[in-house]
Amino acid sequence: MRVRKLLSNSLLYGIGDMLVLAVGGFLLLPMYTRTLSQAEFGGYVIVKANTEILQYLLYLGLISAVSRVYFDYKPKDEQREYLNSIVMFFLIVVGVATILLSLWGDALWHLLAPQTEVRPFIWFCLAIATANFFASIGTLWFRLDERVKTFVTVQVAASAVTALTAYVNLVLLKLGLEGLLLALISGYVPASVALFYRLGGKLRPLICREHMAESLHFGLPFVIGYIAYFVMNRFSMLTLQRYVTVDQVAVFGLAQQLSMLVSILASSLGKAIQPMVFNASPEEAPDILSNSSKIYILLLFIAASFVVIFAHEIILIAATEKYLGGYIALLILLVGSFVYSLGFVSNMALLYHRHPFPLAANWVFGAIISIGLGLLLVPRYHLIGGAVATSTACLAMTIISYVLAYRQNRQSYFSMLLFVVFGIGLLALVSAWVQGLDLALYQALVIKVFFAGLVFAGVYTSQFSKRFISIWEH
Repeated sequence: MRVRKLLSNSLLYGIGDMLVLAVGGFLLLPMYTRTLSQAEFGGYVIVKANTEILQYLLYLGLISAVSRVYFDYKPKDEQREYLNSIVMFFLIVVGVATILLSLWGDALWHLLAPQTEVRPFIWFCLAIATANFFASIGTLWFRLDERVKTFVTVQVAASAVTALTAYVNLVLLKLGLEGLLLALISGYVPASVALFYRLGGKLRPLICREHMAESLHFGLPFVIGYIAYFVMNRFSMLTLQRYVTVDQVAVFGLAQQLSMLVSILASSLGKAIQPMVFNASPEEAPDILSNSSKIYILLLFIAASFVVIFAHEIILIAATEKYLGGYIALLILLVGSFVYSLGFVSNMALLYHRHPFPLAANWVFGAIISIGLGLLLVPRYHLIGGAVATSTACLAMTIISYVLAYRQNRQSYFSMLLFVVFGIGLLALVSAWVQGLDLALYQALVIKVFFAGLVFAGVYTSQFSKRFISIWEH
């Protein structure tokens, strides 16, 4: 088990992922919330949600397919030809999507976002989705080849371009929401350039039937799953637009953005594990999955604990006091994001054994729960109801994912999952309790630092930590 390599790669991937995801979704939020009106920021949240669902439909699960199928062609030295087929096929899909949106885009937009103008935002959604696909394939290629330093370099460049363009467009030129969307597109340029540069002279207007048949067979179940995931994660926000003003949508949208901090941390750990697992032999895979899962859960719990404890302060850093109305919703969403991220290791085990259909079915199940609870809770409890609906769906999906993976490989870490889920829920209650004492800022910080220290000390002396040290030493 290459634990040291896992941790070093996780750190480097974490730097790259957190720069891009955090710059686009967190670190620049103070600039967004202070240069855009609350209504404009609500519009940004809505446009971003519509972009996500468009991406799920356009991508046809190809990015997920590449992350697994790529290793079938690497030993044959056909990886460039394989990625060439993926890129050419996607260009055709974009052409078809452009025609369809020209004909029926207005009706679809009004269904999803009745309070936001169709144009130019529908075309911003298409441009962002297209640029993001090429950038994702470009960075994924470096990741699958375990070219960690090059990956980080590209991610740093992307973050710098996004930050600089956002500053120019929002602060200097005062272009508002459209300027922000242009900045997001510009951030995908470095990775997209890297993709086409690596393809180089081998880029051909040809599509290999074998490449696409295998990729679509593996990826299409993800389309259903991703749409279901979108519904699970965003249905509450879509419902909120019918019951609250755009200003309140902005508050809920900020809470959702900030809850991504846990997802970003999980992504950096998980993506370091993936190449090791998917490239492993059947004999090595169970050991790698078992040890890496325990490391992943422990490190994610430590990181998520600090985010939950200091959630109130994170809102004040990211925005103004006007957004503090989403504090409780943020705590609930953070717990849900953490629980959902725990399912990554179970999902990866299923993908290693090429079982994407149970994952898609699980996502559909989560979407059904989210819809049912959303319709029941959002009209009455608004932001809190939406957060509860989403987080409950996350919990149900993680439980089912664990059961499916256990039936496949018989590896159990249920006691560890119970420990961390109970712990993160308890920390959310403690954080809310401290904030409800109406203390001065420095007093609340002292108490929270004390609890953060207790978490670190408790984890360090726990049996799980001893297992981690044992794995590291061996």
